[in-house]
Amino acid sequence: MNAPSALITDPMAVFAYIAAALGIVFWASTLPNLKKFFNIIPPIILAYFVPTLSTTFGITPMASPAYDWMRTYLLPIALLLLMITVDLRAIMRLGPMALIMMVTGTVGIIIGGPIALAVFGTWLPEDAWKATRWWATAGWACCCSSAPGSPGSTSGTTPNVAAWKTRNGTSRHCNRRANPSTCRTWR
Repeated sequence: MNAPSALITDPMAVFAYIAAALGIVFWASTLPNLKKFFNIIPPIILAYFVPTLSTTFGITPMASPAYDWMRTYLLPIALLLLMITVDLRAIMRLGPMALIMMVTGTVGIIIGGPIALAVFGTWLPEDAWKATRWWATAGWACCCSSAPGSPGSTSGTTPNVAAWKTRNGTSRHCNRRANPSTCRTWR
């Protein structure tokens, strides 16, 4: 039995559809009427689910040269842009414990894929090693995203959330006894 054909199969049309869908998601996140919705479900979540659901419902194909092109050219540039938006000064102000936690988490993600491959390799297909590159990429992406609610917010990871909280007076560094009016509660 043949797999059902997707509605959009031309690589340029697939790219245009995905770019337009993501553009609409991020544009909609700026609308005041949808602010409450996007406070519950961040736009980055929809950025993952809209293309996935498009494939599930047969709008885009499961495999396309457009995906290979995006992975080869757009992903490295997107990760670079994501990394240069990191507020290093705010992260450094978090102190050694937060930095140790961030480095430990990053190293755990980067080496977790190859270790899992070594442990479970006998039960996996022969080309399973290709996924370890994705895990390493995901590790770098996780430690370089912005905090929720901050300008340019994408997903928010622990060090960046803590930096955002420190900058906005909502962290443990806020001295409630000295000046309670400057401290806001984290919600």
